[in-house]
Amino acid sequence: MGRTGLLTALGILLMTPLMKLPFILAQTPIWLAPYMSSSSGSLFPFFPFGSYLFFGVAVGAYLHGVPNEYRDEQLKSLGFRVGAVIAGLALLLHHVLLSQGASANLLESPESILLVARRVGIVLMIFSGSVLVLQRTYRLRNWYVLFGTRSLYIYVIHLVLLFGTPWWDGIGRTSTKQFGLAGGLVIMFSIMISTLLIAWAIDRYERSHVRPEIKASVRYGSMALLAYLLLT
Repeated sequence: MGRTGLLTALGILLMTPLMKLPFILAQTPIWLAPYMSSSSGSLFPFFPFGSYLFFGVAVGAYLHGVPNEYRDEQLKSLGFRVGAVIAGLALLLHHVLLSQGASANLLESPESILLVARRVGIVLMIFSGSVLVLQRTYRLRNWYVLFGTRSLYIYVIHLVLLFGTPWWDGIGRTSTKQFGLAGGLVIMFSIMISTLLIAWAIDRYERSHVRPEIKASVRYGSMALLAYLLLT
């Protein structure tokens, strides 16, 4: 699974430049085009953002094969050695290309393979940092488990808060790069806290004694609404 995930992620990266070719765009249905590239305005097209998922599969498969008693040390090593090297090399190559006249907008675009590599390296470093934090705050592990099991909700909620919906734009669209450092930090922490509070409220609701048929109606209604949002 790990090898398949890694090869799939690399394949997505190799195919990313092809998704913006006029021939490919002309053959792609209008409802599918936003998932293929950012040409139609999509912020998170499958090429290359799908690669992050499969890089995660590769890392998860590797860690699954590590005995529990050694996993924390492997996580720390993975981030501070492998992650730092990947991020450092990507950043170095980024500056080399800039010095050779490459466009900064191209290197920082969503389709930039160097940007993907840099982000993967940084995420691996965050994994290592998370292990260190957990080891020093082990008494809070129940909260970490709660939010970890609700990670998909957290992902969707923060996207809605940041970028909005088809009916309204979020602050990430309307006020891009308009805040200073202090204002940006306030907004960042506000979205983080709001996201975690909403995820906690959803968890409390799902653990509550509300009648199963009501929960089923809410669940299927939410799924239908999400499907509509994704396809409009």
